[in-house]
Amino acid sequence: MFVTIHCLTCRRCRRGAALGLAGIVKGLGISAINGYGILDALKAAMDDQGNAGAREGALLALECLCASLGRRALGASVVTPQPRADAPACRPCAIRA
Repeated sequence: MFVTIHCLTCRRCRRGAALGLAGIVKGLGISAINGYGILDALKAAMDDQGNAGAREGALLALECLCASLGRRALGASVVTPQPRADAPACRPCAIRA
């Protein structure tokens, strides 16, 4: 199933494969993510700089996994970027050219 996600050229086919993967993991349970090495394969695909299809497929699979299992289920495995506490608030630039 994972080979299908990052090898297909059609975005709809990649999304369908990602939904299928999420359904399989939901049916087998969250332990299937580690048991079958799904998260490691997704990380490897996201790091593939030469293949945009692999990166897109991995992100689609991650999106579908989060949607079907819930954000809390993958919270320990996936790092969510958080804003820094000491970061200044966003303001328009005061410098004019």
